[in-house]
Amino acid sequence: MFEETGCQGISIGRGALANPWIFQQLVSWERTGTWDPSGTFRERLQLLRTQLDYLIELQGGAHAIPHFRKMAHWYLSGMYVPAPLRNEFQQAQTLDQIDQTLAKIVERGPTKGTAEDSLPDMRIPVPGGPIEHW
Repeated sequence: MFEETGCQGISIGRGALANPWIFQQLVSWERTGTWDPSGTFRERLQLLRTQLDYLIELQGGAHAIPHFRKMAHWYLSGMYVPAPLRNEFQQAQTLDQIDQTLAKIVERGPTKGTAEDSLPDMRIPVPGGPIEHW
């Protein structure tokens, strides 16, 4: 982007929503010129659950669960989880319901590839035009 457009900076916030490995990949790219693929289906599920557990620890379940559903949308979309299971997760009100849905997601696996394959990086649409119009 720097070379092609002459920009002064690059925003990666949306990329981090769909690919939590992006920061690790950027460090690797800066050091070596290459980067490892982002996480597998299983690794992403483990990270999703770890992040949820931290949020529950900080905010308590009643507050954490509704807030986390927004983040989970990005995880689950990038993991090729079928829409009905993504919707079921979004409707979960309790940790028990989330665990039940996660068990179904594990059983079903991704709709593309296997649970052990690295998933491709999800493409996040960004607004077009001058930044002041975003």
